[in-house]
Amino acid sequence: SGRGERPWLFYRPGIDYLTGPPFLDPVQLKKRATAGSEWAAPTEPDPRTTILHLHRQLSQRGITLIVMPTPIKAMIHQEKLSRRYDQQSAALQNPSYDRFKKEMELEGIFVFDAAPVIMEMKRRDGKTQYLATDTHWRPESMESAAEQLKDFIDRHVRLPRLPRAGYRAERSEVSHLGDLAVMLNLPSEQRVFPSETVTIRKISGVEGEPWQAQHTSDVLVLGDSFSNIYSLGAMGWGEGAGFIEQLSYVMQRPLDRITRNDNSSFATREFLAGEMARGRDRLVGKRLVIYQFAIRELAVGNWKRIDLKSGTPLQVN
Repeated sequence: SGRGERPWLFYRPGIDYLTGPPFLDPVQLKKRATAGSEWAAPTEPDPRTTILHLHRQLSQRGITLIVMPTPIKAMIHQEKLSRRYDQQSAALQNPSYDRFKKEMELEGIFVFDAAPVIMEMKRRDGKTQYLATDTHWRPESMESAAEQLKDFIDRHVRLPRLPRAGYRAERSEVSHLGDLAVMLNLPSEQRVFPSETVTIRKISGVEGEPWQAQHTSDVLVLGDSFSNIYSLGAMGWGEGAGFIEQLSYVMQRPLDRITRNDNSSFATREFLAGEMARGRDRLVGKRLVIYQFAIRELAVGNWKRIDLKSGTPLQVN
């Protein structure tokens, strides 16, 4: 982690995404592609070829893909790193991002960019949008991103109308110390980085039961820790109030989900492929796949191509 204005902490790979070279620079792509060793396969560094490969596989089954490179804290709260950004009105970006987005859209791939939405909230409300000592966004910015993604889907994807799911929302407070502060392994009695308190919006069903993903939904979300924060109790920020729950609530529609905290450049696609190879085709009946990953993965992730092939279910004797 890296340190900004006290008590703000930043995840170093996120800062590297902003301060490093353009991630689509041919020299950088070649350098990363040959960085393997005798124990590890070389990285596949170019996100374009892999996302296009995914898009084509989904298109063959009539499934639309929306890519959601999720903004990181240093993009939004650059003023916590340097006073030169005190009047900055736009999110910081890696120089290759605009090119990446344009090339994806030219291939017919929808890209939902949440950074302008969150920057506008920051400008309008004057409040912080990310947790000071954690990698992730605050509940308010996450909920706003879910609402804007719902509008984006309405504009670009034709989904069949369904009866409203009847999901409910209930607010509650959660206090926790951020993951970046925990990584520092400070003494338990430390007072340098205090716990933070947020108000989460927990989503439940018609009868008050906890929200659950539904494999029969026609929408599948592939997500990382930005989806799991406020959803997985083990992360310390509450349960049932994460990004996918919020999207399901504002859409009033059941959603299917596959989430992995780390390695979002390939982990969720790899899990999906494994499910399909075992004969559990999670793409049956799907009309939309939303691929959410931390935007830093565009520069540091392993974008290995993964084939989504249906196998035969295992027979149990």
